Amino acid sequence: MPGLRLTAEPAGEELPKADTGPVLSANSRSGLTVGQLPVAMPKTMSATDHLLRSACPSDARRYAFDLLLVLAAVECHADFGDRAVMLSSLRDLVIITTRLAGRAWLDVHADSTATFIALQASAQPPPLPELDHILACVLSDRFGLPRPRQYPHRGLSLSSSARPAACLAA
Repeated sequence: MPGLRLTAEPAGEELPKADTGPVLSANSRSGLTVGQLPVAMPKTMSATDHLLRSACPSDARRYAFDLLLVLAAVECHADFGDRAVMLSSLRDLVIITTRLAGRAWLDVHADSTATFIALQASAQPPPLPELDHILACVLSDRFGLPRPRQYPHRGLSLSSSARPAACLAA
């Protein structure tokens, strides 16, 4: 399965599109258009897309675009199985999400974001479906976005006691 392609569309112009996989298209009028949902981290992609479509500060918008770029990289590496590069990209997702949510907000909401905060110190990230859910919950809580669906996610079955703390309040 091919990875994501990023294209930039100047106002009024469309770039030719090939039929090779999902497309993320950024343009000056609408921000981001998701052609097909990604396979690796759909909840985080959806939360970031919702954030970009909402009224958010320019700093948050910049970090959201950074997050989309790294999500696209994770999607490509998940498709081709490049585990070493993907681990560094997953670490980047956590770092960018931390900057996007804001250290002060995370400190104030430490009880509900404990699972996310623990990711910052862990050497090994959780499986993609779990990481996807944790990141999407932090973005949803921070920016008042629609909440991601609870587990099970893509075949992952967790008991209610094993769900990420960032989403237990839902």
